[in-house]
Amino acid sequence: MEKLGQNSDETGRSLVELLEKQKKELVIRVLRKHEELQAGKEFTNKILTSLSEIFFLLDKDFMVVQSNKEFNSCLGYMPDRNNPLHLRQLVGEEHYEMVIEAIAGGECNITEIFLRTENGREIPVTLKGSTYVTESGRVLHMFIASDKSDFYKMMTRMREVQDQL
Repeated sequence: MEKLGQNSDETGRSLVELLEKQKKELVIRVLRKHEELQAGKEFTNKILTSLSEIFFLLDKDFMVVQSNKEFNSCLGYMPDRNNPLHLRQLVGEEHYEMVIEAIAGGECNITEIFLRTENGREIPVTLKGSTYVTESGRVLHMFIASDKSDFYKMMTRMREVQDQL
C-alpha cells in the first residue's frame, strides 16, 4: 500500500513538472509572437513615416484611423481619436460618391481629384486605393494620394510663357 502511495506521489510530481514545462513553453511562444507582431508594427510605421506620398487608412465607415506625417503636413489635420475625420471632409460632397463607388469595385484609381485641407484649401491629387479585410473581419480602405500642386503650377507657368511668346 505504501508503494502505491509513493507511485501516486511520483506521478503527481511528474505531472506537475510536465505542466510547468508546458506552461513555460507556452509563455515563451506567446512572448516570441508578441515580439514578432511588435517588430512588424514598427516596420510598418517606419515605412509609413518615410513615405513621401499622402497615406491614410479608413475603417468600414470611412473614418480615418491612421495617417502618415505627409498627410498631416500637407492637409493640416492632426490625429484626434475623439473627433475622427471622415472621407467626406477630405474629398467634399461632389467627389464623395465617386470615391465610394471606385473603392466598392475593389480598387480605386482616380487620376484627378482634390483633397481638402483643414483650412478649406483644395490640393489636386491622384488617388489610389484598395480595400483589405483582416483575418478578424475588419474592413480597411487604404489610400495613397500624390500631390500634383507643383505639376499644376508648372503647367500654369508654361501657359503664361507661351502667351507671352
